[in-house]
Amino acid sequence: MRDLAKLHRLQWCEVDKLLTRLRLHKNLLDRLPSQISGGELQRFAIVRALLLDPVFLFADEATSRLDPVSQKEVIDFLIQTVRETGLAILLVTHDRALAERISTRTINLAGHESRDRLHLA
Repeated sequence: MRDLAKLHRLQWCEVDKLLTRLRLHKNLLDRLPSQISGGELQRFAIVRALLLDPVFLFADEATSRLDPVSQKEVIDFLIQTVRETGLAILLVTHDRALAERISTRTINLAGHESRDRLHLA
Protein backbone atom coordinates (compact mmCIF):
# COMPACT_ATOMS: atom_id res chain seq x y z
CA MET A 1 0.00 0.00 0.00
CA ARG A 2 2.84 2.33 0.79
CA ASP A 3 4.27 1.69 -2.67
CA LEU A 4 0.96 2.66 -4.26
CA ALA A 5 0.70 5.82 -2.17
CA LYS A 6 4.27 6.79 -3.00
CA LEU A 7 3.97 5.98 -6.72
CA HIS A 8 0.83 8.10 -7.11
CA ARG A 9 1.94 10.81 -4.67
CA LEU A 10 -0.98 10.21 -2.32
CA GLN A 11 -1.09 11.51 1.20
CA TRP A 12 -1.00 8.70 3.76
CA CYS A 13 -4.03 10.23 5.48
CA GLU A 14 -6.08 9.24 2.40
CA VAL A 15 -5.04 5.63 2.89
CA ASP A 16 -5.82 5.79 6.62
CA LYS A 17 -9.24 7.26 5.93
CA LEU A 18 -10.21 4.45 3.55
CA LEU A 19 -8.78 1.75 5.82
CA THR A 20 -10.82 3.12 8.71
CA ARG A 21 -14.03 3.44 6.66
CA LEU A 22 -13.74 -0.20 5.62
CA ARG A 23 -12.80 -1.36 9.13
CA LEU A 24 -9.30 -2.50 8.24
CA HIS A 25 -6.56 -2.20 10.83
CA LYS A 26 -3.33 -0.45 9.91
CA ASN A 27 -1.36 -3.51 11.03
CA LEU A 28 -2.92 -5.41 8.11
CA LEU A 29 -0.06 -4.10 6.01
CA ASP A 30 2.46 -5.82 8.30
CA ARG A 31 0.80 -9.26 8.16
CA LEU A 32 1.58 -12.11 5.81
CA PRO A 33 -1.04 -12.98 3.17
CA SER A 34 -1.83 -16.24 5.01
CA GLN A 35 -2.74 -14.18 8.08
CA ILE A 36 -5.41 -12.15 6.27
CA SER A 37 -8.99 -13.33 5.86
CA GLY A 38 -10.81 -13.42 2.53
CA GLY A 39 -13.09 -10.61 3.66
CA GLU A 40 -10.12 -8.45 4.61
CA LEU A 41 -8.56 -9.12 1.22
CA GLN A 42 -11.75 -8.05 -0.56
CA ARG A 43 -12.01 -4.83 1.45
CA PHE A 44 -8.28 -4.20 0.92
CA ALA A 45 -8.73 -4.57 -2.85
CA ILE A 46 -11.51 -1.96 -2.72
CA VAL A 47 -9.21 0.42 -0.82
CA ARG A 48 -6.44 -0.03 -3.41
CA ALA A 49 -8.82 0.63 -6.27
CA LEU A 50 -10.45 3.68 -4.70
CA LEU A 51 -7.12 5.30 -3.81
CA LEU A 52 -6.60 6.03 -7.49
CA ASP A 53 -9.84 8.03 -7.61
CA PRO A 54 -11.34 6.08 -10.52
CA VAL A 55 -14.37 7.21 -12.49
CA PHE A 56 -15.42 3.59 -13.13
CA LEU A 57 -15.03 0.52 -10.93
CA PHE A 58 -15.64 -3.03 -12.15
CA ALA A 59 -16.57 -4.88 -8.96
CA ASP A 60 -16.75 -8.61 -9.63
CA GLU A 61 -18.26 -10.33 -6.57
CA ALA A 62 -16.85 -7.53 -4.40
CA THR A 63 -18.71 -8.66 -1.29
CA SER A 64 -19.02 -12.43 -1.84
CA ARG A 65 -16.58 -13.37 0.95
CA LEU A 66 -18.08 -11.01 3.50
CA ASP A 67 -20.47 -11.86 6.29
CA PRO A 68 -23.88 -10.13 6.03
CA VAL A 69 -22.98 -7.29 8.39
CA SER A 70 -19.69 -6.53 6.61
CA GLN A 71 -21.41 -6.87 3.24
CA LYS A 72 -23.98 -4.25 4.22
CA GLU A 73 -21.24 -1.90 5.48
CA VAL A 74 -19.21 -2.24 2.27
CA ILE A 75 -22.25 -1.79 0.03
CA ASP A 76 -23.33 1.27 2.05
CA PHE A 77 -19.78 2.63 1.74
CA LEU A 78 -19.76 2.09 -2.03
CA ILE A 79 -23.16 3.74 -2.42
CA GLN A 80 -21.97 6.71 -0.38
CA THR A 81 -18.80 6.90 -2.50
CA VAL A 82 -20.92 6.91 -5.67
CA ARG A 83 -23.02 9.77 -4.31
CA GLU A 84 -20.01 11.79 -3.15
CA THR A 85 -17.75 11.33 -6.16
CA GLY A 86 -19.93 10.32 -9.10
CA LEU A 87 -18.04 7.03 -9.39
CA ALA A 88 -19.78 4.53 -11.67
CA ILE A 89 -19.75 0.93 -10.49
CA LEU A 90 -20.49 -2.18 -12.50
CA LEU A 91 -21.30 -4.71 -9.79
CA VAL A 92 -21.18 -8.34 -10.87
CA THR A 93 -22.97 -10.54 -8.36
CA HIS A 94 -24.91 -13.77 -8.04
CA ASP A 95 -27.02 -12.10 -5.34
CA ARG A 96 -30.02 -10.93 -7.34
CA ALA A 97 -31.72 -9.36 -4.31
CA LEU A 98 -28.65 -7.24 -3.61
CA ALA A 99 -28.37 -6.16 -7.24
CA GLU A 100 -32.03 -5.18 -7.45
CA ARG A 101 -31.90 -3.33 -4.13
CA ILE A 102 -28.90 -1.11 -4.88
CA SER A 103 -28.67 -0.79 -8.65
CA THR A 104 -30.15 1.78 -10.94
CA ARG A 105 -30.10 -0.79 -13.72
CA THR A 106 -29.64 -4.56 -13.78
CA ILE A 107 -28.81 -7.04 -16.51
CA ASN A 108 -29.48 -10.72 -15.90
CA LEU A 109 -27.04 -12.85 -17.86
CA ALA A 110 -28.36 -16.24 -16.73
CA GLY A 111 -30.76 -18.10 -18.98
CA HIS A 112 -31.93 -17.84 -22.57
CA GLU A 113 -34.74 -15.34 -22.05
CA SER A 114 -32.44 -12.71 -20.53
CA ARG A 115 -30.01 -12.96 -23.45
CA ASP A 116 -32.86 -11.93 -25.70
CA ARG A 117 -33.12 -8.69 -23.72
CA LEU A 118 -29.40 -7.94 -23.70
CA HIS A 119 -28.35 -6.16 -26.87
CA LEU A 120 -24.73 -5.13 -27.19
CA ALA A 121 -23.63 -2.71 -29.89
